[in-house]
Amino acid sequence: MILYISAFVFSFLSQFSTQLRVNKQWKFLFLFLLGVFLCSGYMTGTDWRSYEPMYEKIDFSNLFFDYYAEPGYYIYMLLFKMFGIGFWPFFIFTKVICYVIFIKKLIYYSGKYFYLSLTFFIPWFGIYLFIDNPMRNLLAITVFICSIKYILEREKGKYFFMIFLAASFHVSSLIFLLFYFIGNSRVRTNVYIIYFVLFNLVFANREPLIKVIDLLFGNIPYIAYKINAYVVEHNEAAEGRLLSLGMLFHILFFVLLLWKRKLIESMPFGTFIFNCSICYLILYRLSTTIEIFSRFQLFLSLFYCISISFLINAFSKRSRTIYAFYLLLLAFIANTKIFADERYIPYTNYFSYFINGDLPSYKERAAFNYRYSPYAKE
Repeated sequence: MILYISAFVFSFLSQFSTQLRVNKQWKFLFLFLLGVFLCSGYMTGTDWRSYEPMYEKIDFSNLFFDYYAEPGYYIYMLLFKMFGIGFWPFFIFTKVICYVIFIKKLIYYSGKYFYLSLTFFIPWFGIYLFIDNPMRNLLAITVFICSIKYILEREKGKYFFMIFLAASFHVSSLIFLLFYFIGNSRVRTNVYIIYFVLFNLVFANREPLIKVIDLLFGNIPYIAYKINAYVVEHNEAAEGRLLSLGMLFHILFFVLLLWKRKLIESMPFGTFIFNCSICYLILYRLSTTIEIFSRFQLFLSLFYCISISFLINAFSKRSRTIYAFYLLLLAFIANTKIFADERYIPYTNYFSYFINGDLPSYKERAAFNYRYSPYAKE
């Protein structure tokens, strides 16, 4: 638990300590240790249990041996498998590359609000992306983040190419083809309000949402298969309540962002960051109705965190401290989910086992957290 808390608390302290904020050696050390923590989790998380057998089976003779993953991910795995690289070096290396890109882009787009953005990002999104680790989703999001420059530079062809590349890892990326036309646009505030209200009223129930998805994509075999797997069979529906504590938090940020729109847009890349944040908040309703749709939000999560940190400028000096501690409180609230989840507790690290020369079998690792977590379901 201490590791999870320390990750975002040290980031928070770094934002408000001038000595730490400008210290390059501290930044390198902190980000290095954070990377080791996030990228080399071993028996923690969930999705590796599916990805490891997939990696072990793949070769040229069965390159697309099942219908589970997108073709780009199979080809990507094979590039490592050809050189005899084991699953965990492949898995950790991939996460490290994604982590470095995430951090570089966060530094670039957030500027002096980097640590505050990171404080919010780690517990709400980072721990899920890098420790629970939906790997294909993470790769697709990383490609999407790299494609942002082509929206800003208005290079449609290059942006579309990057989105199709992202879709070769996770098909959900295709929805962001539309984002090219939104990213730099000056959408009127009342239009955003209408969409926000409509999404929250119409999609509070899962049935209308399923019908819309089926109408748009039901005739595409691969996507139809995914709809059935994620929506129908898994039935990962939230309660879909019109109001909840999470919904109230998001409504508050929606109001704040619209209220201080000019402030956000005055910052570097402000119009794009503002649009990302509002779209993230509009999509939030989908994820509360059908949980798998939180994957769409993850594409915009980095920029949502940046906009939340930019809002600190909307307050007086005394109120800024209150707002900053409010963000810290939200970080702790996010961690309450981690404290009661067998996916994250206990935390184990690959390198500690590797150094000791004690690498348990797949069967032992797959059962470890379910056996030893105090939060394991009976």
